[in-house]
Amino acid sequence: MQRVAASGVATFRRGAIIAAVMLASMLPFAAANAQTSPAGTDEADEEPTIIVQGEQELEIDELRDAVRDVAMRGRGYGRPLSRYQAPLCPVVVGMGERMGAYVSERIRSNAIAVGVEVADEGCDANAVLIVTDDQDLLIEGMRKSHPDFFDIFASRAIRAAQSRGDAAIVWSRFATQGPLGRNGGASGVVVGNLLEGAFANAGGAARELQLTRPSSFEINYSVEKVFTTMVFDVDRLNGVHLDQLSDFATLRILGMPQPTVDIEQEGALSILNLFDAEPSAAPMRMTALDMAYLKGLYAMRPNESSSRLEHFVKLAYGKMDIAKPCSAPTPCEAEMRDVRQSAGQP
Repeated sequence: MQRVAASGVATFRRGAIIAAVMLASMLPFAAANAQTSPAGTDEADEEPTIIVQGEQELEIDELRDAVRDVAMRGRGYGRPLSRYQAPLCPVVVGMGERMGAYVSERIRSNAIAVGVEVADEGCDANAVLIVTDDQDLLIEGMRKSHPDFFDIFASRAIRAAQSRGDAAIVWSRFATQGPLGRNGGASGVVVGNLLEGAFANAGGAARELQLTRPSSFEINYSVEKVFTTMVFDVDRLNGVHLDQLSDFATLRILGMPQPTVDIEQEGALSILNLFDAEPSAAPMRMTALDMAYLKGLYAMRPNESSSRLEHFVKLAYGKMDIAKPCSAPTPCEAEMRDVRQSAGQP
């Protein structure tokens, strides 16, 4: 399997130019439908493995602590977690046709494995991974050409990532939906015309969202992740395996993990630590912790209290066989139904 190495840099350094052309058509769609809310390989046809072999199985309290280290801070009882509600449609820019296709397909396979629906080929992108030799220049060009795409939360995330010197600068746009999600109830008002294009199935007429105090068991809205952008610095990718890059991107696109992940629990591993040291010292692919985090997240109802995440991750982890990875051909959807049915009420 190829690594992202110096031999591919010439291709990547055209990323800013290629991305500018592709994003010119992508970003207006995303900005008009979003609302502010809190190179080829020899093994390209093989199915990707997702869980690291030989991992140490975590006890329940160890797993809980590790999830708290990974998951976004500030989760509360009266707030739902944001996640994709529409089928995922990833696009990779600046890596060349063959490597870009491999990374895109692996992200899709990962999404299927954790119970996320993926869109058909030729879909409108709602996640874009860009590799470039100048992150700041690319982002500034995007900001000038599509200022509506950068709300206060996106700008804050970008500034913080730039300050930290992150290998990947990541930000998302969100829309407020009904409690059952975009297909299950009336949506909140968004910038532009929500009920056009891909949002025509949101259900109900757009309206100003009037939030009331949530009941003990129900939150009367959900938060849809509409579009995610990841901009990688090519100079930080030398020695990074394509599977590592793909799985790191999967976690950042589908979930809402901490911007920097410091797992204090001994024996807990995550692909999110890919850029903390040499790539050879990082997991080769998503770990059991990573997989359980995403499976638990997407087993939750759209309006489930975010404080329940650890509960769902625990259920997902308990149903996984650490020695037998769950990859694209494995019927993970049935396992996800079991997690949802086992969860019960708080």
